Amino acid sequence: MRITIDGKDIDDHPNTDTYQGAGRRQAQRKTFYVTPRLGGSYVNFLDGDSVSGFGVMGNVAVGMYFGQNFRADAEVGYHFKREVVNYVDYSQWDFTLNGYYDFKSRSPLTPFIGVNAGFYNQKLSLNKWADYSESETNFGLGLSGGASYQINDMMAFEGMVRGTYIFCEGNAINLDVLAGLRFSF
Repeated sequence: MRITIDGKDIDDHPNTDTYQGAGRRQAQRKTFYVTPRLGGSYVNFLDGDSVSGFGVMGNVAVGMYFGQNFRADAEVGYHFKREVVNYVDYSQWDFTLNGYYDFKSRSPLTPFIGVNAGFYNQKLSLNKWADYSESETNFGLGLSGGASYQINDMMAFEGMVRGTYIFCEGNAINLDVLAGLRFSF
């Protein structure tokens, strides 16, 4: 007996588990996912003062699949402290909503593109002579692209590059390179 979802044979559907039940092959569609990621981040303030720096960041996204090609998630991320100019450290919290379009194929490799919008809490602090810091929360928009590789029916390795424009005093651009595992259930 052949089972289809969205016009595709069950074996070709990317977000589906199969199991034997009561002598019949049945399908259980994956609906939700969790993706922890770790990677590198570069921030550059565009006000002409050459304030920029490289650092490490991590995030966790919780999302949902919508059909075969669309998914969306809410993400919380943290950019660990890095020096952006002499004796000035920079760190940042990200709170974003992301939408993705997955280019499905018969291969376990799935390229994707995405958009994001959210709020970014940026903190600058003096690290040499004073215990002084200043933080503010700003709005930002971004684009991303990457690919995932399906390891098994519940787990995929994911790599992505993301650029985000943050509307703040001096305006800033974040460039992130991230990798992680997407757990679907």
